[in-house]
Amino acid sequence: LMSVVASPPYDVINTAEAKKITATNEKSFLHVNKPETHFDAAIDAYDDRVYEMGRTQIEKFCRNRWLIEDAAPCLYIYSQRMPGHAEQFGVVGECSAVQYEQELIKKHELTRKKKEDDRTKLTDVQSANVGPIFLCYKSVDYIDELIASYVAQYKPYVRFTADDGVTHTLWIVSQPQTMATLSALFAQRVPCCYVADGHHRTASAYRVYQKRKQALQAAGTYRGDEAFHYFLAVLFPHHQLTILEYNRVVDSFGVLHGQNRQSFLNALSADWVFDKLTDSASGKECSPPQHANDYRMYIAKDGWYRLRAKTAVVEGHAKDVVQRLDVSILSQYLLQPIMGITDIRSDPSISFLGGIHGLAALQQKVDAKGCGVAFALYHTSIQQLLDVADAQKLMPPKSTWFEPKLRSGVIVRRF
Repeated sequence: LMSVVASPPYDVINTAEAKKITATNEKSFLHVNKPETHFDAAIDAYDDRVYEMGRTQIEKFCRNRWLIEDAAPCLYIYSQRMPGHAEQFGVVGECSAVQYEQELIKKHELTRKKKEDDRTKLTDVQSANVGPIFLCYKSVDYIDELIASYVAQYKPYVRFTADDGVTHTLWIVSQPQTMATLSALFAQRVPCCYVADGHHRTASAYRVYQKRKQALQAAGTYRGDEAFHYFLAVLFPHHQLTILEYNRVVDSFGVLHGQNRQSFLNALSADWVFDKLTDSASGKECSPPQHANDYRMYIAKDGWYRLRAKTAVVEGHAKDVVQRLDVSILSQYLLQPIMGITDIRSDPSISFLGGIHGLAALQQKVDAKGCGVAFALYHTSIQQLLDVADAQKLMPPKSTWFEPKLRSGVIVRRF
């Protein structure tokens, strides 16, 4: 059943793609976390009726026992194995909105208001966390050992391989002593954790907490132990995680150069060194970036280039945890001054493609338009993410692409 119910996260597929899935699978969890699939394009995705449909669907899933409530509180161990990568093991449980407020759950990215508003309203209307938040913590050997011992000793509740080839396995941890030991270890050995993937879901859970707390305070009935103080999360040790690059595609050479390739290349020479690797018509594959400051650039009707920032640029930002990131250098020394893209969160001329799709898909995206430029980056490391969050700074948007993604509908929390 779980292999049929579990779905991709709501934000990695668009509505049209989701509708194709829900049209042939009444049990797909996309009915719950993308309820706009029940309406035609004339109905705005943020219409009140969409959120009410979300509530109707989660009630239907529970009524039909496609979602089954545990008889008693418990923890879970959730593992994911992606082909070519080591298995990663996370602990699933409730995390505190108060600790998020206290910045003990640290973020590294800004959120977009419209997307945050959407998840806040859906969470509030459904009174549920329908998509777990992907958190990480600095690994603790004893926690690793306890989890390894548990999964070796007990059979999983379920194991299935999704259509993307990732194998998901879930253990239910219901033994009181094991639950108490795990909880104590996190309380004593994990002083903080980090939002890896799910900044909008975390922010929306916090906003629901604020809204409901204020309403109860105004009514004089607030206790401080209500279920809305918590949200659903999966916590993984940092050393098991895989971050892939988050690549960029721009529609043209920018406002200053339009479709003038030579003008664009001339402007690059100020801060960048580049050499051509392959012609677009050659059919030859381009090797991906191998290390920091090793970019690839694909130009429509031209080909692939190796690109790197000049030494003075790199050394000038070596001490700043944000400015030294490859994504920051690309924005500050190329996208902004040469292509005129000052805000990659809102500029319609730039789009993004996760590294899981590879360079071939990046080239295809440019070739399909017949114009533009793609930039492939070396991935941000998990240590860089921790360093930025610990410094209470923020990465540029679209700096990290985590794989594998958590499936929605494996575990749901109602409150």
